[in-house]
Amino acid sequence: MNACELTAQLDKPLSKKYVFKLAQTREELEACFRLLHDEYVRAGFMEPTPSGLRITLHHALPTTSTLMCRYGKRVVGTISLIRENGLGLPMQRIFGLDEIFREGGNVAEMSALAIDGRFHAIKDRVIIPLLKFLYEYAEYRFYTRHLVIAAHPQHIGFYEDVLCFRRLPRPPGDRNDIYNDAPAVGAHLDLEKVKEVFFQKYADAPLEKNLHHYFTVAALPNGQFPHQRFDTAADPVMTPELIDYFFNQKTKIFSALSQEEIRLLHTVYNLPEYLHCLPQ
Repeated sequence: MNACELTAQLDKPLSKKYVFKLAQTREELEACFRLLHDEYVRAGFMEPTPSGLRITLHHALPTTSTLMCRYGKRVVGTISLIRENGLGLPMQRIFGLDEIFREGGNVAEMSALAIDGRFHAIKDRVIIPLLKFLYEYAEYRFYTRHLVIAAHPQHIGFYEDVLCFRRLPRPPGDRNDIYNDAPAVGAHLDLEKVKEVFFQKYADAPLEKNLHHYFTVAALPNGQFPHQRFDTAADPVMTPELIDYFFNQKTKIFSALSQEEIRLLHTVYNLPEYLHCLPQ
């Protein structure tokens, strides 16, 4: 492997204290958004907010799933999977993804990854299973073909060297809407080809470092997939109460929306019980 060497031993059993799941309750979601805020502030990626949460309008949509790693009762890792929606993917504000869309198949963005600072010394024990959970959740739940990501320049090596992402062309100009004073780097992984790519890279690797075996053969450790509902192609968690709490009470995101964004919300949540919590 290259400079981004894995420190975790992938064949070593993971403690049952680690649980990987979809964040569904107010407590779970708030813990994820607070962890994301605190770690982004600590890394210098954003300024502190009054709410102490990092949350975007995409998190209000049923096409976004917030995944989490819990160690005991504490949320120690989180990542979001943002699927195609009326707002577009967040990184489309910076990167052109037309060529990827033309290849066909569903496209989703990996976003909002954070690991509790107290686990940084053993972060691979959180990140790698969390990414495996996302990989299986994206591919088998939503038939995702393309995963895209906009990463900080310090972290793009991990996605390229370890996870076999391919870097996207740098957009013209100096636009940057993600990190403080650091241009994001875009990358893409085709899940239709990932098994072959992983095999070519890790065929001769020992089992403890073999991501091909880990992602495509080994069972997911301690994963809890949500119950499959037959009436929906998503795993919606944002009830009217949760939307009101996160977007009206804890933050003022809804108060700053454009008319187009407001219309989209009313189209998505076209039910009487949501009217009181959506901007008019």
